[in-house]
Amino acid sequence: MSRYTNQKEVDKGIKLGVKWSQKKDAEPVGTWYCYVYAYDPSQQKDLSDWRSTRIKYEDGRKANERKARRFAIALAEEIGEKIGKTENPFKKITAAEVAQEWTDLVVRLARENDERVAEGLDPKHEVYGGKDGKFWNAEKIELVVRSNERLKEFWKTLPHQDITLITEEHLNTLRDWAKKHDWSPSHVKKIITQIRKIWLYARSKELVDYIPSIKAPAEHAKRNSRRPLKQEEFELMFEYSRKRYQNPKLSTRMRDSLLQFHCWLIICTHTGIRPPSHEKNAMRWKDYKKLPKKKGEQDIRLLRRENEKELEPYDALILPGAFKAFEMLEKLYKDRGMGKPEFIFAHTHPRKEGKASAGFERGDCVLGYRKQWETMLIKLGLETKERAPSLRLAPYSMRGYFHTKMFDDYPELRLETIADMTGTSPKMLRQSYLDLATEKTAKQMVSSINWNR
Repeated sequence: MSRYTNQKEVDKGIKLGVKWSQKKDAEPVGTWYCYVYAYDPSQQKDLSDWRSTRIKYEDGRKANERKARRFAIALAEEIGEKIGKTENPFKKITAAEVAQEWTDLVVRLARENDERVAEGLDPKHEVYGGKDGKFWNAEKIELVVRSNERLKEFWKTLPHQDITLITEEHLNTLRDWAKKHDWSPSHVKKIITQIRKIWLYARSKELVDYIPSIKAPAEHAKRNSRRPLKQEEFELMFEYSRKRYQNPKLSTRMRDSLLQFHCWLIICTHTGIRPPSHEKNAMRWKDYKKLPKKKGEQDIRLLRRENEKELEPYDALILPGAFKAFEMLEKLYKDRGMGKPEFIFAHTHPRKEGKASAGFERGDCVLGYRKQWETMLIKLGLETKERAPSLRLAPYSMRGYFHTKMFDDYPELRLETIADMTGTSPKMLRQSYLDLATEKTAKQMVSSINWNR
């Protein structure tokens, strides 16, 4: 006897049937199942199978049967699209699964390339969907891995998880979803690029037949940029961080960390660099330069930046107010018997890996001070999470502090010069600091005019 009763053909290759189940001392319960014919000529296999509609059988109710029939026809159409493209057309291949498969592939190719380079050979795996001559390496996979983690939440917001059913219209909801995360337009564009590469990979496996053109967020530099840190706010932060590390009751480990945070605050505000958050763009001692000087000349120090946002390398000017911070760090590492570690901000004590925290060795790079930054804002009453992003303070605001300081304190400097020393473009400075740029131009014009004529 067949496992399915009440069988009837609803279309060519499609049947309905009822499967019964019964728990102890309970009435039998029937569920509509559908049979879909699926012969795959590429595998020369008959993959036809019964699948549950998850619709409870209701005896004699035509509406109930029609509901099951609609499910069966829709499933048959979906399966038909997948035959020859996947090993099992009944199995849903989700966007998250394809994205993870893509990420794993990138990691493997990057490792193989790096191993070849270490052996003195040329890399062989080019970036899929990228420019010619670009090869996967350890630095490039960081964006892929990070984007994959963030996209895991985005996939859940789509009406379909199956990648074969996701349309370009569905993917265009990314822009609105990204607004909730307070990401910059440039960061959203990077994620869009990763989605396109995932779809390129999916198309190579014949899972999809299109590459999406996802709407990118508009660039409104002034509206989207963080507001600059004000002078009075910096002075509050300076005193707060100085008093914290000078507390005599602190342990050596804690004192070291708080002293480094104080120095980080000073260095970021007095160089205008983008506060590093990854090891590839961390500050290194080899990039710290003291230019030779003759007697009577000013002390000039620079910080070489080569991995900021994949931009052209540049030398950031270090304002005199940060000289002592570098010297304090040099003394700290000397006192701890570390000499001069690779990174300007390095752990002075090791920590074992725990359930809620990562481990590190002495000398490893300190990747950031976001937690200390957030604590400081709360303690000083500067926390503004409820406000629009452009009104909040973030570590990036220290870059704005430097730009504002250069506009205010050095009116003789051309805007192009300030852009060059901070690795940005004059256009971005004009958009982000329109009022200050206009005021600067006016001062320059007035200073060049002979008012006594």
